Amino acid sequence: MERRIEERTRDLVMAREAAEAANQAKTQFLTSMSHELRTPMNAILGFTQLIQRDPMVADNARIERSLKTIHSSGQHLMALIDQVLNLNKLESENDDTMIVALEPLLAIEEGADLLAPLAEARQIAIEIDSDIHAAGRLLADTLQFKQVVLNLLSNAVKYNRREGKVVVRADRSGKFVRISVVDTGHGIPSEMFENIFKPFNRLGREAGNIEGSGVGLTLTRKMVEKIQGEIGFESAEGEGSTFWVLLPSVAEPQFEGRG
Repeated sequence: MERRIEERTRDLVMAREAAEAANQAKTQFLTSMSHELRTPMNAILGFTQLIQRDPMVADNARIERSLKTIHSSGQHLMALIDQVLNLNKLESENDDTMIVALEPLLAIEEGADLLAPLAEARQIAIEIDSDIHAAGRLLADTLQFKQVVLNLLSNAVKYNRREGKVVVRADRSGKFVRISVVDTGHGIPSEMFENIFKPFNRLGREAGNIEGSGVGLTLTRKMVEKIQGEIGFESAEGEGSTFWVLLPSVAEPQFEGRG
């Protein structure tokens, strides 16, 4: 019996060591590939910008459009590289997550400000519920929470109807704070629900004119789980979607009035 336990323990240790070695090799590979891809891509982006400033090019609409396509495609690839690296970092145990008490309103307002130009271009209104502060503070990593909010807001704007609306709400539910991002978009077909958080899956929108990598929601879920939270959604085709995150709340002190 003891011998079998020892063999089982040895097998588990070997399996863990093999998994750690494989994970380290994957990280090294992705880091190396990132460097190899970034160097020529930065050159492409830089030279594209230089050519765009040439007065002769500015007078040729066809060339100008082509250069803009090259530049936007390069930026898209750079963003994809960043997202893949971030996803790998979140999957590893060695990260710098720091859980603190924070006010959700600050991150939400910051995300709304960053997306204002895109929202205005599509005539989409971003509304923040006036009672959002009443939900109180939550526990999360500041940078990761900001990125979660930004990702959800970005999707709500990009996949919305023109002249649509995005509403951000927060409410307290027991020992948790629930942040909801509601949009008036086209909604998600029910047969695609199971693929929502799978990486590199754009839910059939690959042929559209909206840029995306299919990694954003996967990354968002990983970040939410890393800060001890939950993420989910509700969607009705033709009506819109609501994506929400549930995060631990801070137990606010209760002060009794003096008699």
